[in-house]
Amino acid sequence: MARLSEVLKTMSYSEIARRTGTTPGYISLLFRGKRSTKLETLGKLSKALGVGVEELHGYLTRISYRNPSGKSRKPSDTPRRRKRSTAPVAA
Repeated sequence: MARLSEVLKTMSYSEIARRTGTTPGYISLLFRGKRSTKLETLGKLSKALGVGVEELHGYLTRISYRNPSGKSRKPSDTPRRRKRSTAPVAA
């Protein structure tokens, strides 16, 4: 994992996007855990970064399950939206 972290420090999102045929915005969302990616794109990313697919997938999986406080969470710990009440409002 140290190798991937070092590579990410030296390359900009624009450079990664150029090498993979995506946009810097997509790369940003991906590395912040806000988007998932296809296997084909994962392969392009790993080739552009010079790391293994397994290492990159493990990294992206870990960051996608982090909440803003930085603590790990399981997918089942994701907050659920409350349903709106369907009761009529009194005038």
